[in-house]
Amino acid sequence: MYRLDDRQRKKLESIRKALVLQIDEAARDGHDLLAHLLEMARSEVSAILSDTPRAKH
Repeated sequence: MYRLDDRQRKKLESIRKALVLQIDEAARDGHDLLAHLLEMARSEVSAILSDTPRAKH
């Protein structure tokens, strides 16, 4: 199991937010497969964030 420090956690959270925006844009533009693949990536990032404890300082 990995431990994320605050910097890593913030970076993953910003990646997740960016993925959400890209998913919306791809779906709006009719790129269903791309939207699906981006959703899979977003799901993985969310799983990492929810399953990974914070690093202790």
